[in-house]
Amino acid sequence: MNLRKMSIGDLFNIAKESRTEDLKLLEACYNELMRRRKIREQEVDKYITKMSEHDLVQLAKKNMIKNPKIAIACYKELVWRYRIEYIEELMQSIKDEHDLVRLDDLLVKR
Repeated sequence: MNLRKMSIGDLFNIAKESRTEDLKLLEACYNELMRRRKIREQEVDKYITKMSEHDLVQLAKKNMIKNPKIAIACYKELVWRYRIEYIEELMQSIKDEHDLVRLDDLLVKR
């Protein structure tokens, strides 16, 4: 499976569906999303990617009618952040589960 050819939405869906079954696949999707994010930060929306969530919402509200392209860019940035945060939380929960299983194994062996 070539992750570089997949859309951002597909990468997110694969990561979401993999859950605890395949940590390597989840990490690979996350790494690919982060790679694309770096490219996006450098080329497209370098100012928007550095703004706080509150500022993004305010900017989107202010430009909703006058300049919808700015509002859409703010919305897309918020979606990016949500997706990355969601995958990070998934990875952390999987790692925590693996750590608990290891701890249980150690306690049982004693």
